[in-house]
Amino acid sequence: MQKVNKMKDREFYAKLVFGARWKKVDKFLASGELEEKTTIMEAFGAAAKGNDECYNHLVEAVQKATEQPVLLAGIQALGHTGRSAAASQLNYIIEHNTDETVVAAAREAIRALRQ
Repeated sequence: MQKVNKMKDREFYAKLVFGARWKKVDKFLASGELEEKTTIMEAFGAAAKGNDECYNHLVEAVQKATEQPVLLAGIQALGHTGRSAAASQLNYIIEHNTDETVVAAAREAIRALRQ
């Protein structure tokens, strides 16, 4: 029997993030499909620009990310926040990671922050 893709539209996940529905967001990040997790990370990038609470949740989600595509989406989201504090998070990722793809994404996100 084929597994049915149960992912909702992207707007659903963005509304959860922008609406600060953290229990639901955390549930999807913990046990959701890969695409759901990356979609939430992308929404974090936009929401965290002007929202400290959302930024803190993004940082926590990046720290907990175990799947590379989710981590990469989170790193990219940090780069979109426009926050100087994100640079220190990204530098930590660079210093404590051996995966060249992850390190390159973090460096690119730092470049995005400086623009």
